[in-house]
Amino acid sequence: MGQAGCYLLHQTKVGGGIAVIGVREWAMIQAYHEQGVPKAEIARVVGVDRKTVARVLSCEQPPGGRRVVVAGILDPFKPYIDERLSRYDLPATRLFGEIQVRGYTGSYETVKRYVAQVRERRPKPAYVRFETEPGEQAQVDWACFGKVLLGGRWVRLWCFGMVLGYSRAMYVEFTCSQDLATFIRAHINAFRYFGGTTATILYDNLKSVVLSREGSSIEWNPHFLAFSKAYGFRPIVCTPGHPESKGKAERVFSYVRRGFFLGTEFDGLEDLNQKARRWLDEVANRRVHGTTRAVPFDRLREERLKPVPDGDWVVDVTEVRQVSKDCLVSYGANLYSVPHYLAGKEVSAR
Repeated sequence: MGQAGCYLLHQTKVGGGIAVIGVREWAMIQAYHEQGVPKAEIARVVGVDRKTVARVLSCEQPPGGRRVVVAGILDPFKPYIDERLSRYDLPATRLFGEIQVRGYTGSYETVKRYVAQVRERRPKPAYVRFETEPGEQAQVDWACFGKVLLGGRWVRLWCFGMVLGYSRAMYVEFTCSQDLATFIRAHINAFRYFGGTTATILYDNLKSVVLSREGSSIEWNPHFLAFSKAYGFRPIVCTPGHPESKGKAERVFSYVRRGFFLGTEFDGLEDLNQKARRWLDEVANRRVHGTTRAVPFDRLREERLKPVPDGDWVVDVTEVRQVSKDCLVSYGANLYSVPHYLAGKEVSAR
């Protein structure tokens, strides 16, 4: 530090001179930066080197350690932003547009930082962890794992996940479809993996489970409802807007993504699911769970699961497909040939 109230920030290469920055220059640089002015332009206007501008912006306090209260360009609009955020959970992009209409000329980044600060000050909602008795409940959900190249075509990859509420034993299966037949088949595979079914299964408001919902009035998918009765479990759906109620299922996917999927090479869907099954058997269900402090497979022995019925459940699902010009129909990530006179027409695929 040189004279009181000044920074010795940067020794220039030309002539070995010292750039001395006072409170006024510090405030100017900060103000121009708040307005989104590029660093090169700030350096030209203030009359300093670009590196000096960068160092000033990295300092939280003005020269001499004294705080200088400078009215920011966003200050007149902060009460408006506060009021809007107190009523609605609006994104920074929308608030930026709203205050621009009201005369704000600063940058979007300034608004984004302030909105983040406001949200950080809010008290976080607290949730009581919901534990269930053995055999009482499982949770099910889907997650998208991006696109993969299968059979020469890029297709969307989905992961079906089921976790038992008491033991935290989990089952996952990768598919290229979320249709009802795939959904039910994954259920049956999970039941057989666990050795039975729980009394209830909790879902989000999936179309495979719920056709429509208005408040507490639910129109169940009749195909899925028949399946649930045949396999002896009762479906339950989350209250809309409260995804945390099925947090166990959602946490499964973040664990699968980090613990298995990322970095795993596979040759087709069958190979991926074989590797996933091996990972479930040897890693996921044999680790000490962070919440229960027990091994899921050990607690699985305590689950009072209902036996799985013999045989398969046949789902008769009909969907409309467009036949390509070369007489092919896409279904379940596969292509099927049809008679030439159906080219360009819509057909029902069962």
